[in-house]
Amino acid sequence: MNDIKIQKKAIREKVKQLMLNISENERFIKSKLIFDKVESDSKFKNAYNILIYWPLKGEVDTRILIEKWMFRKTFYLPVIENETFYIKKFSGVNDLLKSKCGLDFFEPDGDVITDFSSIDIVIVPGIAFDKNYFRMGRGKGYYDKFLSEIKVYKIGLCFDFQLFDNIPTESHDIKMDIVYTNL
Repeated sequence: MNDIKIQKKAIREKVKQLMLNISENERFIKSKLIFDKVESDSKFKNAYNILIYWPLKGEVDTRILIEKWMFRKTFYLPVIENETFYIKKFSGVNDLLKSKCGLDFFEPDGDVITDFSSIDIVIVPGIAFDKNYFRMGRGKGYYDKFLSEIKVYKIGLCFDFQLFDNIPTESHDIKMDIVYTNL
């Protein structure tokens, strides 16, 4: 294992532990602070079609944003099947299914979206981000592969303990256009 992979692994382990230790109340409060910034972003204000994620335990709670805006904006969520990243339209909480990929999250039911040209912004999760807007995911490369194929405004979301001065990067790592945190 090379030095960058070792460094990334150490950061992932540290941050995942911090994410598991955040209380639901603290997660809610910090998420609301982040969404105040997102909602002030002109790109978000003008966006109609948004690719966002349904949160895993400890992540910024995007359910708050989705539920607030779901009747004024169209949201899409990622689906992972057979190691492939797909997108499906979010049509409501009652239409979510437990993921088949082994992670503890929910995915929309319905048809796969193949035309990404109408997506205005992507709100991206991550394990860690840095002040140069680089992102470190969970290590599978799903978002990096997808984001390398489309030109779209990318918003990273993280809690204060997930933001570093610098994180190790590789040539395939996709930079965000902006990263919002609760600070």
